Amino acid sequence: PRLRSWLVEDQAAWVLYGQLAEAAARWGDSGRDPSFVYRGGQLAAVQEAAGRWAGDPGRFPVLTASEQDFLEASGRAAARGARQRRAVTVALVVLLVAALAGGVVAVRAARSADTQRTLAEKRASAAVAAQFATQSEALDGSDPVEAARLAAAAWRLSPVPQAYDSLL
Repeated sequence: PRLRSWLVEDQAAWVLYGQLAEAAARWGDSGRDPSFVYRGGQLAAVQEAAGRWAGDPGRFPVLTASEQDFLEASGRAAARGARQRRAVTVALVVLLVAALAGGVVAVRAARSADTQRTLAEKRASAAVAAQFATQSEALDGSDPVEAARLAAAAWRLSPVPQAYDSLL
């Protein structure tokens, strides 16, 4: 069983080495096209194996210069990809924060505009109510029914003191 485990380990190392040698050759033949480099789990597995291989050169294969260059190019591409993903993530977070801040500003501006509109409407209602109350008091002697209607309308529009006085 021990020998079998060694053979399986050696066989896996040689298969991985064969794949690495083939990939490095394709990469070299393509003019070192970055699309041929290893990424992700494949890169991590080969880097781990290359560390073991370097630690026991009598048992495991020694990497050629082109294979080492391929692994270095793969590592650089992985690092560059990680930096790009971080930059995109940071940019998205900044955009999200800016959008949220813009939303908060818009909501506050809308509330402020609503408050100002409400105050203006209240002032206009109070002015009309005061005018109705004045007309009610003027008609009180000549047309008491119309005076009462104007006083009630003034009170409904805005319960200002002048409308209250005309009701009484």
